[in-house]
Amino acid sequence: MLFYKVSIAEILKMRNNIVLQTVVPALERNGFVKAPFSSSNFGYVNSDIYIYQMCRLVDNKYLESVSVDIARRDKYIKVFINAFELSPSVNDMSLLSNVDGVNFSLPPNSKKRMHLVLDFIQVPPIMSWDFWFNDFKLKSYWTRKGYQKRVCQLTALLKTRTENIDSFFKKWYQLNQPNITAWNGEIIEQR
Repeated sequence: MLFYKVSIAEILKMRNNIVLQTVVPALERNGFVKAPFSSSNFGYVNSDIYIYQMCRLVDNKYLESVSVDIARRDKYIKVFINAFELSPSVNDMSLLSNVDGVNFSLPPNSKKRMHLVLDFIQVPPIMSWDFWFNDFKLKSYWTRKGYQKRVCQLTALLKTRTENIDSFFKKWYQLNQPNITAWNGEIIEQR
């Protein structure tokens, strides 16, 4: 064989391992926990996708959420963030454990969801270094060593971005105002 080839299943497993070993611990260090909702996903959804939903409470009223999506036939790891103002306020995340949170993922709540790389580009995408070179994608490789190098680069980029997740939420709040929602995600006031 002229070029090194890795199967789609192995690439999916590798990307999932990166998320479990790098992204989830980085988010946990920033105060995120597995989303407590009864409808939340954390890991294997079906043979084609893994979804990790995590969230944290800020000031007992803001629910900040991070969703990490890994699809089988896609070389990307997609990281999305969103925030909501809960009414009434919540003192403990465990109070949300028996609540169905599917409404947080549906419109109109999902309209303010932002992709961690693409939605924060402030110049036309064609002129953006991040758009072309710093997305969460396994780049091309020709050899086993090249594959391992690309895996290390992807891991380092994801680690850097998720360890600095607070800066992305700061930008999110500059661009958006969170919807006021009930604990189950139903809109009380759309902003």
